[in-house]
Amino acid sequence: AKLGDYQNTTLAELKHLLSESLRLGLGEEPFAKMLAEYIKFKEREKKVIVAVRAAIKERSIENLSSSLELANQFNGICKYPGKEWKLLERPYQKGDEFFDVTEEGKTLLQALKEEREAIKGLVRAIRARNPKMLYLALKYKHKIFDKSNPALFGAESLYKEFERHRDALHKVMKERDARNIRATARDGADHFADTEAFLSHALIGIVDELDHKSNSEKILESLCKNIDAELRILARLKMGIKRSNAAYLRAGIKEAQTFQRKALSKDGSLVPITGTLTEHTVVIDAQLVLDSLEGKRGEAETKGAKNVKGIRRRSSHTSLKVANNAQKGKVWVNKQIAELVELIKKLGVKGADGSTSVTFGVLKEKMNSFVLNGVLRRAKRKKIVDFEDESLRLGVPKTAIKLLEQKADTWTSQARLEY
Repeated sequence: AKLGDYQNTTLAELKHLLSESLRLGLGEEPFAKMLAEYIKFKEREKKVIVAVRAAIKERSIENLSSSLELANQFNGICKYPGKEWKLLERPYQKGDEFFDVTEEGKTLLQALKEEREAIKGLVRAIRARNPKMLYLALKYKHKIFDKSNPALFGAESLYKEFERHRDALHKVMKERDARNIRATARDGADHFADTEAFLSHALIGIVDELDHKSNSEKILESLCKNIDAELRILARLKMGIKRSNAAYLRAGIKEAQTFQRKALSKDGSLVPITGTLTEHTVVIDAQLVLDSLEGKRGEAETKGAKNVKGIRRRSSHTSLKVANNAQKGKVWVNKQIAELVELIKKLGVKGADGSTSVTFGVLKEKMNSFVLNGVLRRAKRKKIVDFEDESLRLGVPKTAIKLLEQKADTWTSQARLEY
């Protein structure tokens, strides 16, 4: 009965059954010999099961390999008692303790081997300090069970450092700051194997087909030179505007018209940017100043040429400078009047006649009093506002400043255009 239900019979019960058979003098009987052979088989099987479970608990590749080698000696064949007192054979199947434990051990062994290879890949990438190697090695980080592994932490930190330097490089390239581009590229290269390894992957990304783009350093330097040339043109124009120097402005505008701005494409090559430098605000301002200087030259020279008795005759350059300063002052006054109109509209109160008015005290809180008095007088002369002169001269806070709407609207749009 026990042998018939061998699957639910423990090894201890089988051993007790054998000892009882020997005690009764049945040791030479066929069933007793079969029982002794079956017990030896189960003991070997139990030894392998215990060894595999211990290796699984230790997560040791060496112990798992050795214990699974013992399991392979069974060749996947399970022995069990037959009806004619002989041991029969069948393949191990799911549900057998031996089969389930060895399959778990094989799965874990494969995972541990993959984990070891993944860690080795991370270590190689860290030592090489190569962005592409780091990227590829981190693809297998899911195979590492211990997420606090030093190699994984080091590789992730180094790749984040690469991403930080890459984003910083693209930011300064977008800002077209050649000095910062060179500094950022140099700083990024210091953290990795060499300049080419960093720049090629930072500029065009991680490309599977390429280890790195060999001329990325030259391309970046060409971009910096293009930006330097652009900045030199703009600096010359700014100097021309500041000094009201027509020669500087003329030369700078001519260069801007022929200059071709360039940027980096997705494939890492330099390509022309649509549009010219003449669309830059500095170039537009320079053209306006040059037109103003050339338009006022004849008038300035005529005024400077008049010789009054006892007064030294002005040179044409001095006259041009005086005329230019006067033009700048006119533009500034026009801008202040336009701002005054906007302020009255914002702070003022509509009267019974539909006009907007505000007190001098309210305006004084928003504008400098010295500037405000002068701007109000200029605005009254141009019939934009109306007020009592004596009250303004005395600085009475309740002096009413009335806005003449129709002229004010026309003046505001005209002044903005001129400014």
